[in-house]
Amino acid sequence: MAGNTVEKQQGITMIKPVKKTMREKVDGHIIALIETARLAYMGLFEFRDVMFKHMIEAALRKNNGLIAHAARDLKMDRGTLTRWVDVMGCQPVRVREREQ
Repeated sequence: MAGNTVEKQQGITMIKPVKKTMREKVDGHIIALIETARLAYMGLFEFRDVMFKHMIEAALRKNNGLIAHAARDLKMDRGTLTRWVDVMGCQPVRVREREQ
């Protein structure tokens, strides 16, 4: 029953699930990734690179391959993201091509 709230209304006990905040969801994913890295005997720098690449690819997918929009989501400069895309080997592929 962890993560739930218990309320009594008119003598009836009601259990309501508490929505997780974005921070709690992200923390849960990071903990899972750290455990995976530990099991894979991954070093700190390798883990950092995997995290960066994962975040960059997710932002590019979300923004249909648009570097400027992905950079805004990641709160970084467009030029910096472009360099990271080159370094990490990410492919900013557009999901939908423009109709001609």
